[in-house]
Amino acid sequence: MGSWQWAKLQDYPETEWEITYYPRSPKGKQVSPSGDWNWGISKDTKHKEEAAILLNYMMEKDNVIKS
Repeated sequence: MGSWQWAKLQDYPETEWEITYYPRSPKGKQVSPSGDWNWGISKDTKHKEEAAILLNYMMEKDNVIKS
């Protein structure tokens, strides 16, 4: 997400937003399958189930079409 989205994220004060690095391939090459628009779950998160629920919701066909 770009910095222009920061104001909108403030509409969700109960959410803890974080920043992470782009993923890297096993050979160390930086990868991003969708440019800078991608979503994922950190292997170190304490909230894997909640993150998976959010990603599944966001990727439902009806929700993608509405975007």
